[in-house]
Amino acid sequence: MGVYKLFSEGKTGCMVYISQDGYVSPLYLKDLQNAEGKIPPRLVDINSDKIQQIINNVLHYITPEDYEAAKQYVANPEAYDFKKILEW
Repeated sequence: MGVYKLFSEGKTGCMVYISQDGYVSPLYLKDLQNAEGKIPPRLVDINSDKIQQIINNVLHYITPEDYEAAKQYVANPEAYDFKKILEW
């Protein structure tokens, strides 16, 4: 709906940003770039309650218990293990 709203308003070349209040706004690359034209990474406290809730209860990722079944789709399921990728 956000994409449709912005497109209907003639806004293109942007990402859709939806605030915590549900308001849709355009977010342009130029607004994220620093003086060198690079976009700095967004830092997230992965130990915060909110992020831990997402990682442990919402995010679905491959685990060691899934490796055998996953071999029918990928040769090396371990390479897709979220916690291995992050070295947790």
